[in-house]
Amino acid sequence: MDPRRLFGSTGDEIVDHTLQELIALYERVFPGRVWGYFLEGSHADQTALATSDVDLIFVFKDGFADDAERERAKTIGEQFNATVLPEIDIGFVEENQIIRAVPPSLKLGSTLLYGEPIPDGWPLVSVAEWGRERMHASYWLMTKVFGRPDFVSLPRDYPKPEADFYGYTERTVRLPEGNEAASTRDLLRVMGWAGTALVARLGGQIVARKQECHLLYRQAVGDGWSAFFESLYAKCREEWHYRIPAAPDARAELTQICQQALAFENHFLGIYRDFLLAELSEADEPEKLHALWVQQRISFRDPEVIGAVRLLSTSADEPLKQVALALLPGFEKPK
Repeated sequence: MDPRRLFGSTGDEIVDHTLQELIALYERVFPGRVWGYFLEGSHADQTALATSDVDLIFVFKDGFADDAERERAKTIGEQFNATVLPEIDIGFVEENQIIRAVPPSLKLGSTLLYGEPIPDGWPLVSVAEWGRERMHASYWLMTKVFGRPDFVSLPRDYPKPEADFYGYTERTVRLPEGNEAASTRDLLRVMGWAGTALVARLGGQIVARKQECHLLYRQAVGDGWSAFFESLYAKCREEWHYRIPAAPDARAELTQICQQALAFENHFLGIYRDFLLAELSEADEPEKLHALWVQQRISFRDPEVIGAVRLLSTSADEPLKQVALALLPGFEKPK
């Protein structure tokens, strides 16, 4: 096979040429190590905007040999991305991670650019497991992406209450002309992941493509937040193309969307709290351990959550007991 000949296309010759160079680079550095290179997101379904980034997933055969190989793969991608337009967002997954449960965006929403396709025998992740993963991931992103302290207490405040758009638009987007500007990309990303989590958790459906989130949210969940997701997509992506609008009326609309975003975050976190309590009390040991792992990194300062962790600290299951005991001091509020 020749990595200079892609199996699929973004519909843009310049972007395709950039991806050919990137794939050829990885084939040289990691010969025989990558199962397949997959295109996801708007470039996969050819709905990309001039400000859209390129979403890629590289599936490594078996798994990374060690942490050094993992870091090398990541560093090479970051260095390449710094030199090109549009921006490229590379995710790495390992064959041994997905052979029993392939993520929806990869199984249902991707285009193979080079390598081997995902075998039909590799099953799609279950709705229940996908919902569990998205719930934890959304909780994580709401804190990490917006630079909040590593704990949660309700009600949550804005990331930066005094900033324009309350700190939701800090991430820059690389514009076609090469300069960078503040954007709504992280706002859409974080709210979209949370919406995807609720579609799975409450609606029993899987969102395979992020452009479908607002549609499936109304269909599968259909609560009072459906209009928020529709407005978020229609305005921030379709009308403003992730950029911060200049017109006063449009900026007022974005301010209102950001105000709704905080209210939705608190809505989501209330549901997450109940989910977390169920995971800590009713789930199997691997799920309990994963929930505790998340709490080690971002603690939910809630009396019932603390009580559930304290109960696990007396468990007859030694691994659960030790992790819970180590976690309890982390719930103390910093002075």
